[in-house]
Amino acid sequence: MFCEKNIKKLILSAKNQNKIALEKIINDFEPLLVKNSFIDGDFNNDCYQSLILQLIKCVYSFEI
Repeated sequence: MFCEKNIKKLILSAKNQNKIALEKIINDFEPLLVKNSFIDGDFNNDCYQSLILQLIKCVYSFEI
C-alpha cells in the first residue's frame, strides 16, 4: 500500500499546499476510511466525511 519514502513525500507536498498530494493520501486511505464508516452495519456518510477531515488535520499537523 505505502512505501515510507513515498508517504513522506506526499505528506511534505500536502503540507506545502499541494492539493494533488493531499488527494492522493485521501485516496490511498479510502479503503480504511470506508471500513471505519459503518455504524451498526450501515454506511454513515457523516462519519466518512468526519474521518476525511480528521485525516487532513493529521496530515497538516504531522511532523517529519
